[in-house]
Amino acid sequence: DSRALTLHIYKYTCRASRPISKILRALANPPILSESLHGVASKLLTDHHSLTQRGSSHTNMAQALQLTAPDAFDIDSDPLTRAQRWKTWARRFNSYIRAAGITDATQQLELLVYTAGEKLEDFMEDNSVQKGKSTNELIQKLQEIFDQKNSVVFLRYQFETCRQEEGESIDAWYHRLRKAADQCEFGELRDSLIRDKVVAHYRSEKIRRELLQLNDICLADVLKRIRAREAAEQQAQAMEENSSGGAGAMTTANVAALGPPRARPSQPFRRDPAMKDGGISCERCGRPGHRTCEAARDKACRRCGKIGHFARACRGTSRIPVRAVNEPDDRSYGQFEYLQDNSTEHELFSLRNSGSAWTQATVNGFKTTLLIDSGAACNIIDREAFERMPQKARLQAASDRVYPYGSQQPLKLLGKTDLQVSVFGCQETLPFLVLDGKGACIIGRRSAEDLGVLRVGPEDKAACELRSECPTDRLLAGVPKDLRQSPGAPSLDEILKENAQAFDGIGCLKNYAARIFLEEGARPVCHPPSRVPIHLAPAVDAELQYLEEQGIIEPVEGPCPWVSRIVVVPKEAPGEIRITQDLRELNKSVVRERHPIPTFEEVTGDMAGATLFSELDVAKAFYQIPVSEECRHLLTFSTPRGLRRLTRLCMGLSTAQEILQAVMSSVLAGLSKVKWIHDDIIVYGHSVAEHHNNLRECLQRLAQHGLTLNPAKCKLARTQVTFMGMRLSKDGVRPTESKLEAVNAFAEPTNVTEVRSFLGLVNYLAAFTPRLADLAKPLRNLTRKGQPWAWADLERQAFSDIKSQIASSGSLAFFNHRLPTQLIVDAGPAGLGAILSQTQSDGTRRPIAYASRTLSDVEQRYSQTEKEALAVKFGCLKFQFYLHGAPMFTVQTDHKPLVALFGSSSRPPPRIERMALRIQHMKFTVEYQPGPLNPADVLSRQPLPTPAPNVGEELDALSIAAVVQAAVPNALSLTSVQKSSQKDATIQAAIRALETGRWSLESAELRSLHALRHELSAVDGVLLRGQRIIVPVALRRLVLDLAHRGHQCTRKTLDRLNTKVWWPRMQLETERFIATCRACLATSHAADVTASPLKPTPIPKAAWLTLGRIC
Repeated sequence: DSRALTLHIYKYTCRASRPISKILRALANPPILSESLHGVASKLLTDHHSLTQRGSSHTNMAQALQLTAPDAFDIDSDPLTRAQRWKTWARRFNSYIRAAGITDATQQLELLVYTAGEKLEDFMEDNSVQKGKSTNELIQKLQEIFDQKNSVVFLRYQFETCRQEEGESIDAWYHRLRKAADQCEFGELRDSLIRDKVVAHYRSEKIRRELLQLNDICLADVLKRIRAREAAEQQAQAMEENSSGGAGAMTTANVAALGPPRARPSQPFRRDPAMKDGGISCERCGRPGHRTCEAARDKACRRCGKIGHFARACRGTSRIPVRAVNEPDDRSYGQFEYLQDNSTEHELFSLRNSGSAWTQATVNGFKTTLLIDSGAACNIIDREAFERMPQKARLQAASDRVYPYGSQQPLKLLGKTDLQVSVFGCQETLPFLVLDGKGACIIGRRSAEDLGVLRVGPEDKAACELRSECPTDRLLAGVPKDLRQSPGAPSLDEILKENAQAFDGIGCLKNYAARIFLEEGARPVCHPPSRVPIHLAPAVDAELQYLEEQGIIEPVEGPCPWVSRIVVVPKEAPGEIRITQDLRELNKSVVRERHPIPTFEEVTGDMAGATLFSELDVAKAFYQIPVSEECRHLLTFSTPRGLRRLTRLCMGLSTAQEILQAVMSSVLAGLSKVKWIHDDIIVYGHSVAEHHNNLRECLQRLAQHGLTLNPAKCKLARTQVTFMGMRLSKDGVRPTESKLEAVNAFAEPTNVTEVRSFLGLVNYLAAFTPRLADLAKPLRNLTRKGQPWAWADLERQAFSDIKSQIASSGSLAFFNHRLPTQLIVDAGPAGLGAILSQTQSDGTRRPIAYASRTLSDVEQRYSQTEKEALAVKFGCLKFQFYLHGAPMFTVQTDHKPLVALFGSSSRPPPRIERMALRIQHMKFTVEYQPGPLNPADVLSRQPLPTPAPNVGEELDALSIAAVVQAAVPNALSLTSVQKSSQKDATIQAAIRALETGRWSLESAELRSLHALRHELSAVDGVLLRGQRIIVPVALRRLVLDLAHRGHQCTRKTLDRLNTKVWWPRMQLETERFIATCRACLATSHAADVTASPLKPTPIPKAAWLTLGRIC
């Protein structure tokens, strides 16, 4: 409405520091506005005058004291520190209004909202935050919203990773350490832990040694000594600069404010550092690897003006006049390197004038304009462009320092990241530094050359000859000079020169021909030809001509029973196509070769300690594997030129992947630190020298077998590479940005199929995210058979939380079989969790992988002890690739009874014993770790939406049923035991307590069972202690009768009972039962009567004289 519109204009003019009274007078002019707007504007003008008069005294006071209001609050920065930053900002604002003498509550409140900035005001509006009556009330409301309860484990991890940055003083570092420690609940240990952190990670090794020589030194003394040392270093540096007359000082200059031109002395030519120590360089073009060339014979040097060489190889003095704007010439190119991961300094030579070179580009899906700066040593993108990218990128901390031309003050950076840049169909992944502020997006010389938007020198025959003589420029682009060569290994230039044939065109594998096997009785299929569209016909004809010249296809003479269709696929570049064949009918009859494809764990299993990587790509790998003569007729296809057949393997053949993997395994077998999957090869090393030697052996092996690489897709000597969809670096493994963006960009599902797709994508990143499945159960429930579709707030919240967990995932370390290994497990009410970790050489523990899964309906009814044992089994089998065959590893659990149950002398219940048998081939010890210190606890309480496997569950059920059946006495049936147990109140109460974990200790028998709860289990309604049945009260008399059959003594009767049954006070009841047995009593009393002396029976004198009782 009119009032809202006018208020919005008023608010805008206030923020823009416009002349408010002038604008309000214009708004109050009746000819311009309607009568309603005229009244509102007049009222605003009156209010503005009164407000100006009331605040004039406060404004005068603030100006007199030269007070500056706090900067706007940055609400979009790190959410983890938002609460602490808001507390600090609010404290500074309160100090400001007190110093300025502003006492009116309404003014204070409005000033707070205005000073905090537009983003905070939008945040308040989005979250329905009312201003309240005072600044303290509003500050408290926002503080409660910003406060978030982080995990103590995560907060301590942040404290552990809080390292001193490059150039950071001890006071600034201590301030960050203290703020991080205040949230970690260290208690009285806070100062001692900060002291240990400072001593262990202070940048000066000399000071560290001095501090370690002192016993019982406190934190205050440590800080005092380091402050004194830093002050001494600063004073000594100042004295050295003064004594040298300021020769090394730089003068800060603004290009836009330059005065008249000043002459400066010319500098002697300095050779490229790569050419020292006997390196060979061309005297004409200045490039390494050859002494002379014809490229610059007729060219004029831009430095000295002479004919016959380029400026790069010039040995004369400069005749180029000094330009007023100090634009850099080509002499400065060799002094700057490509962006590196370690701490580096860069200089920018960007000039804002009409002659600047700009190009349109797409950066992570965001269309923008890049300034091509041939004098910049790095790529720069401002914060505004970075935040507007639809494909969000992850920022990393940047220790780099970037200095504008002529300035000693470095630019303020948010961090660094890798971005996908696309220019005119050429796409590259380039490193960028993100500028904290607004400015031009700059692309440096190296990156501009890689994208093809910058060329040094004219595009003529000489330049083409120069490029043909130096074919390795693109491969070496972006490789810092300190990584190109190392003592004990050949340089990258030498390696590439020795193996130049490995990058030449499309190779052909030597001494091998692939065979294609068909099933018996396979019937040939001959397809009619496919018609090629008229606009694609010239490109198709050119591609067929190229393939025929390369020997990849050949004409067919005579009849052929197998004929496939041609498939033409246009590429992104205009006019380029790819020709494939429709081999679906042939694949139905092909017998596939089964060659194992390595998993990601197998590839990265021994990469621990690797610091340098090279990524190689086999050029059109299928086309480099010849097909045997007798099988080529199967690959015949129809073309506009007639029938052609392939002489090499092709994409689309069902057995081609297995053949390629087998070929690569044969070619690269035995090479150290070389891994491959299909046509992707990765070479790595623990040092520069080791990497170069491994790379050399790999290239030699490929050249020996006739295989070639695609130089456009190869990346040499990189500190991080992408392999198998993961980012590998010296720090370990982390997901690529594209995988994270796939999850982040996933729209809300509208049906069950999309939910399954989302959960499948989530499971791909399961190894990286310990807290991935918060509230995942609602999504998993939607995928159950017969479950109606219902997407409500609960499912929407679960979907959002899962995406947040994915976005905050960290990196994992490489597994090292030489380091101690720990498997941390835990079982919760709904799931199992496991963390595989290793203790590094510096004493820190880093995760290798995370795993979790949900419990099935049957498993959720297990006792807590059985669930914890199931977690041990799950973790061991999940990480079996790492744990099987290990000398020893440690299983850590927060359930203390497992320590005894997995001991060598224990006899656990049948279900737990079955689990122990499944992992008995592994050697481990079980250790107890309290629950609050168990990081796997969150995984079990928030499990991944991975269904529980039921294959092993069926086997376990059969084995346990056999144990129960064997425990039943022969004269009883299992059915009778089950029926009696259902009627026994004590046994039913114990079974319910095992499922819920809540015991009622009302009766003596329940108290006896509670004391043995870790040995109890329930199977099919029968209560077991270990492998013995707990007999219901109704059957105990019958069981005693069966056990005492034969009237044996008490000890033997108890031995028979203990083999199969048990109940509380069983020994006492057995003794009482035998004491009242009549047969036993008669036998025992007869034994007490004194025996009569034996007398001989008289012998009868005749038959039948005496009859005796013999029955």
